[in-house]
Amino acid sequence: MRLAVERTGFLLVIRFGLKRIMSNKKPRASHVITLLNRWHLNG
Repeated sequence: MRLAVERTGFLLVIRFGLKRIMSNKKPRASHVITLLNRWHLNG
């Protein structure tokens, strides 16, 4: 159950993050990428 929730949240974060990066390319984009990479390594 927890894995499913985490996976869904992960997909939402990716989708939201991509929209953010595409809409406004700011230094925060690197933060999002770093978090995604960290999650990917942990996952």
